[in-house]
Amino acid sequence: MIQRFVERLQLWWQAREQEQRGKNPLTWLAMIALVLLGLDLYKMVTSHHVALSAALSDALFLAFLILYARHSRFAWLVIPAFGGMGLLLSPLIFFSSEPRYPLRIRFLTFALIIGFSLAVIAYGFLVRRRYELYLHDHSEAAQTSNQAMQPTAGRARFELSMTSILNQQRRALSPAVADLVSR
Repeated sequence: MIQRFVERLQLWWQAREQEQRGKNPLTWLAMIALVLLGLDLYKMVTSHHVALSAALSDALFLAFLILYARHSRFAWLVIPAFGGMGLLLSPLIFFSSEPRYPLRIRFLTFALIIGFSLAVIAYGFLVRRRYELYLHDHSEAAQTSNQAMQPTAGRARFELSMTSILNQQRRALSPAVADLVSR
């Protein structure tokens, strides 16, 4: 019974991978980054205050969106960078929190930020393989669509001859062009 379950799970996993093969795995992250960037910009404009963490995250959001739009092979690296930023900022958040909060609440917040940051780093490395497969498929599709631009075996190549501007003879204007020029 367990063997059958494992086989079914593997079949489902392979079918799911084939279904998602042509889709960019970073699309929903790009949409989230766009929304969060818009919210941060709205907060900056309305409050006239820029926080350091907001500026860092906005710079990473912008870098991610640019790399995503260019289909760069480094776009996935921004995801672990967010996790690393969370790991670096977690002690700052722990020690700069209000002293009125009990120590257990501050420690729980610290532990949640550490756990979330580690999960983001792990997800970044897990999505790397799917993103590289997507880029490989995307580049193959671009190569096959550009085959029409390649010279074929049976067609002879020809050179275009260029004439100098000085050797051209003046031609009479067509009636439509002459009508436009005279106006």
